[in-house]
Amino acid sequence: MLVNRVGKERCRDSMSRTLLLLGHTGKMGTAIQNALGSDYSMICKNSRDFDATDFQKVRRIVEECAPDVLVNCVALLGIDPCEQEPARAFHLNALYPRVLAELSATRGFVLVHFSTDAVFNDNTRRRYVEPDIPVPLNVYGTTKYSGDCFVMNTAPQH
Repeated sequence: MLVNRVGKERCRDSMSRTLLLLGHTGKMGTAIQNALGSDYSMICKNSRDFDATDFQKVRRIVEECAPDVLVNCVALLGIDPCEQEPARAFHLNALYPRVLAELSATRGFVLVHFSTDAVFNDNTRRRYVEPDIPVPLNVYGTTKYSGDCFVMNTAPQH
């Protein structure tokens, strides 16, 4: 298995499918590595390897690595940080997933994108299901829901 944590030139292992994991050092990224690390040739990138707000570099990484699956664990999390920096929140939580969705559509990889319960108004006492209608109540929820919409409407395999 090829696990690339430092951005080596070789991005493909011909013996297995390639998974590009963006944001691998957070809780979600670590869990994804533990769950799928033995099933894929995994290429792991984090904020030391790329700036998710630099869409040209993001495109270059995806094109160089040519993944079969891309798992995105990058986001600006939390109500307070998003309220304090709404433009940054929109850039990372909405526009960045849109770029990944566009790349998925043109390059043919499966895009795994994570939403949040913050896209709902928290008025239910049950688990949310996909047909539930989103009603975000803050900048965080609104920006995450925007990213969800871009992914759902742009990436054929998500």
